Amino acid sequence: MEYILSFLFCGFVCALAQFIYDKTKLTPGHITSLFVLIGIVLEAFGTYSILIEYLPGGAGMPILNFGYLLANSVKKGVVENGIIGIFKNMFVPVSASLSIVLLSGVIAGFISKLKP
Repeated sequence: MEYILSFLFCGFVCALAQFIYDKTKLTPGHITSLFVLIGIVLEAFGTYSILIEYLPGGAGMPILNFGYLLANSVKKGVVENGIIGIFKNMFVPVSASLSIVLLSGVIAGFISKLKP
C-alpha cells in the first residue's frame, strides 16, 4: 500500500505542476522554485514531516523534498549553533542531491548534440 500511495503522491505533484504550467505563464524554472518554497512552507508548519512519515518513497523524491531538507537543516542548525547555524548547516543534507544534479547535467551535456 505504501508504494501505491507514494506513486499517487508523486503523480499528484506532477499533475499539479503540469496544471500550473498549462494555465499560467510561469516557466518550468518558476514552477520548480515555487515547489521548493511550498516544501519549505510545509516543513515550517510541520506538515511535510508527516508526509515523509507516511509516504517515504513518494514524499522523499519530488522537488518538494529539497525545500523540506533546506528548512529542516536550518531548523536543526539554529537549535545546535544558534543564528550562525543557519549558514553552517544549510547545505549539508542537500549536498548529495546537488552533486547528483550537477553530475547528471554534465553527463547529459556530453551525451546530447548541440543545435546549430
